[in-house]
Amino acid sequence: MHDASTHDASVHDKETVRSCPFDFAQQLEFDPQLKELLTEEPVSRIRMAYGEGEAWLVTRYEDVRTVTTDRRFSRSAVLGRDFPRMTPEPIVQAESINLMDPPASSRLRSLVAKSFTPRRVDQMREG
Repeated sequence: MHDASTHDASVHDKETVRSCPFDFAQQLEFDPQLKELLTEEPVSRIRMAYGEGEAWLVTRYEDVRTVTTDRRFSRSAVLGRDFPRMTPEPIVQAESINLMDPPASSRLRSLVAKSFTPRRVDQMREG
């Protein structure tokens, strides 16, 4: 990520909590609010349509990579909690890859990735 002092200051100076979901009616265009966050506030607090509390929206590649690989950010921690989400009912299964933490998720992703090489994806499109 970026320099922690600069990064933390920009996050904590913003007290605005935006509402999500954003408008995706024009699917080829970003919602204006989301577009602004992508450039002006790439790490921002948001309030989802359902669930308790607030969530963090992380939009820069390097920040997303940090969040998805740093063990301090546990995906399995949401199990059994009313976490912020976009659907009325939680779509949660303990054995789902999107709720696994490494190393279990890493092993499963490695197995699945073998089926999605560029060549295999092209073959799927043709069929």
